[in-house]
Amino acid sequence: MQGSKKGEEKDAREEREKGGMGKEGEAGKRLEGTEAKKPKQILLMLACLGLLAVLFLIYSGIFANKMEQHFLAKEYHFVLAAADKAPWLKKIKQKEYLYSKGQVAFQKGNLEDAQQIFSEIRGFQDSDEVYKSVVYSRAEELVAEENLVLALEFFKSVEKYRDSAKWAEIIKEYIRAEEIPREKLLE
Repeated sequence: MQGSKKGEEKDAREEREKGGMGKEGEAGKRLEGTEAKKPKQILLMLACLGLLAVLFLIYSGIFANKMEQHFLAKEYHFVLAAADKAPWLKKIKQKEYLYSKGQVAFQKGNLEDAQQIFSEIRGFQDSDEVYKSVVYSRAEELVAEENLVLALEFFKSVEKYRDSAKWAEIIKEYIRAEEIPREKLLE
């Protein structure tokens, strides 16, 4: 019996040296293994996130480049399509996006929207000239609709553009000669 008792003591001593006692020692070893795996898992997750970030930047760069190429080529419909595929570009390339949106509205004859958009981006590229052109076109429409008072205001607002000053003078003279009540003109 003493031999078996010495054997048990020896086993217990070895177990303590390994880091635990009996079943508790085995649990400790499993815990240590898990603790050792956590930094590896964290590094793996960080590597995956980094890869996703790089892919996102590449993807963004591709769409930003396409958007820029279409913008320079004055292909405004394509600029809007690229921005629809990558909505975050609307923020990054906001003025290019708005300029393109304004050009498309102008080309479609939606002059109110075009005027609103170009008024927001005054000073960007040739937007000041395009704004004047839009206002002039709106004034021409108003003359055709016989809304002369508003047309006069529009022509005056772009007085130095093309023959706006001349049109403003003609409309003023017509209003004076006809003595049309202001209410009638606004109908």
